[in-house]
Amino acid sequence: MNARTALELDYIKFDNPSYIPGLESCYEIFFHDSVQIGKPRQNCDKHVNPFGKCLIEMCCEYNLLILNGRSPSDPSGNYTYLSAGGSSTIDYILVSNSLFCKVNDFCVLNNDISKHFPISCDIKLRSMEDKRAVCDTTVRYRWKEKNSDMFESLISEPEFMDDLEDVYRVLDLNNIDKAVLKLNESLKTVGDKANMRCGPKRSRHPLCPWFDSDLEVLKQSKCKLLNKFRLTNNEADLDDYLNVKNRFKLDCKSKKKSYQKSQLEKLCDDKDPKMFWIKIKVYIQKRIPPTININIENWYNHFKSLLNPLVESSDEEFDDYVNDYIRDNKCKHNECQSDPEYY
Repeated sequence: MNARTALELDYIKFDNPSYIPGLESCYEIFFHDSVQIGKPRQNCDKHVNPFGKCLIEMCCEYNLLILNGRSPSDPSGNYTYLSAGGSSTIDYILVSNSLFCKVNDFCVLNNDISKHFPISCDIKLRSMEDKRAVCDTTVRYRWKEKNSDMFESLISEPEFMDDLEDVYRVLDLNNIDKAVLKLNESLKTVGDKANMRCGPKRSRHPLCPWFDSDLEVLKQSKCKLLNKFRLTNNEADLDDYLNVKNRFKLDCKSKKKSYQKSQLEKLCDDKDPKMFWIKIKVYIQKRIPPTININIENWYNHFKSLLNPLVESSDEEFDDYVNDYIRDNKCKHNECQSDPEYY
């Protein structure tokens, strides 16, 4: 659809519903404190096109609201489409006004496999506390024996002991969640100083063994430039991001091709037939068995008709014409074949 909506209102602006009895209930959801519709929708894309106007009209007519630019993770209304030809916000999530109050968050993800960025929303359907703040999984630590002495000396220092006393005081107030957070922060600080912190977790997909550390660094650089552009909305930052993105794609293709070539050379150099077929089985993926079984009779009839096609009979009118001509002119078959006049 490629609808560009800029900052157009996606709801009918509240005028004064008290003039019409019963109309207040229609606007209750829009201006409830928990909904905060009164806060203007933000959008980095300041252009409006006819498709965008149609989308706004549809929202107003069917009581739909645009989530883009209204959440903590997308306060500025980030672009959802980036390319060398331009950037725009043309991917949306629309919800009904009754569902809007249950939306916790909306964000434009950093996955830039396509020029269109994926979008995501978090909808709270049940009354349960969000415990993601307590379960921090973004930073990983690993125990290292060579740094164990340094770690033990750091937790014996007065600074850590003071933090531990704060944790005990919070526990006395029966605030377990806050105590866990404070203890985690203190241990993270000690872990960083003792060099126990691990690098970013790299997902090694079995089908992508060619994805090495150089590509990981380039991928991280690409994500940083994307975040920088979203903050500055600067054309120069957009160009830097697109250049690194194109370089990342080219390097991925190059490394994949080199890896496949090296594996092929190793496979061809192996003179042992047994090892050769073992490697072949490793490389070949498991095929999905067919869900439909073909009947033997149908199989036979299919190839029989394929290899022995029916020969269509010749034109009957033409055959009659030739036979009549031969009969009327008293011509023999061999004369028709030898005399060029009859061709």
